[in-house]
Amino acid sequence: MSTPGPVRPGLHTIVVRALLGLLGVALASTALIQNRQYADIAQAFDPRRIGQLVRFNWIRVVAWTGRSVVAWFTVLQLGT
Repeated sequence: MSTPGPVRPGLHTIVVRALLGLLGVALASTALIQNRQYADIAQAFDPRRIGQLVRFNWIRVVAWTGRSVVAWFTVLQLGT
C-alpha cells in the first residue's frame, strides 16, 4: 500500500486565502499609509499630502479590484 502524496488545497481554500490576503493588503494600506495622511490633511490643507494620498491609493484600488474579480469568479463557478 502506498502513502498518499501531499494534500493540495482545494479551490475553495485558494479562494478564501486570496480574498483574505487581498483584504489584509487593503486594510494594512489604509491603516499604515492612508490614515496618517488623512490625519495630516485634516489638520491643515497640504497639496503635497493630497498628492501622496492619491499616489498611494493604487494599492487599495488593486486589492479591492482583485477581491471583486475573485468574488465574481466564485459566483460564476457556483452557477455552473
